[in-house]
Amino acid sequence: MNIANSATIDDLQERVNKALLSGDWHTLSDLVAPDALITGPRGYIIDRDKWIEVHREEAYEQVRLDVVESAVHAYDAAGVRFDLVESECLYHGETIKGRFRVSQAWATAAGRWQLASVQYTTAAD
Repeated sequence: MNIANSATIDDLQERVNKALLSGDWHTLSDLVAPDALITGPRGYIIDRDKWIEVHREEAYEQVRLDVVESAVHAYDAAGVRFDLVESECLYHGETIKGRFRVSQAWATAAGRWQLASVQYTTAAD
């Protein structure tokens, strides 16, 4: 059984963040659970495939993803990471900047870690 610890969750999340910055949808496909749900800052929920597809589009580029602060809560076979993130992306030529609280839930299935859920909440400046 894979027991969670802060280092495990941090390593997994860093891999996802690097994949987001580089547009590496293969890594995202590997690390994000097939039934994962992503909640955006305006409350819209999309599934894993739609989220990954946005990161595959030529019209989208994640320019900056700076984790300002982070906290991890590890459990037996799960973990939750809470980040404060400063983000910048280009979407259809428009620059979108923001500061977000991001909650990432990680879980094991068949002995393998996967990102099960992400929620973005706009953070006050």
